[in-house]
Amino acid sequence: MTVKVWLLYLLISMPNMPSVKNNSFLYPNEEECMQALTNYLNIYESKSAEYKENLKTTGYCLPFDAFPVKGMHKLSS
Repeated sequence: MTVKVWLLYLLISMPNMPSVKNNSFLYPNEEECMQALTNYLNIYESKSAEYKENLKTTGYCLPFDAFPVKGMHKLSS
């Protein structure tokens, strides 16, 4: 049995870094993923111009078929 989960995939780029950094989080549905992405981007937008000059970021909510994930309640409903 598989279930659909949503992967919040965040990308971060800073000057003089050897690569683009990434972080990801699982959510049981698209709404929770999109809310987390919106919150993340709102926090970034509230930062100073200097901060945003030195850190570029974006994120995506991606659907993903997975086997049930222990610890994510109501994931299979």
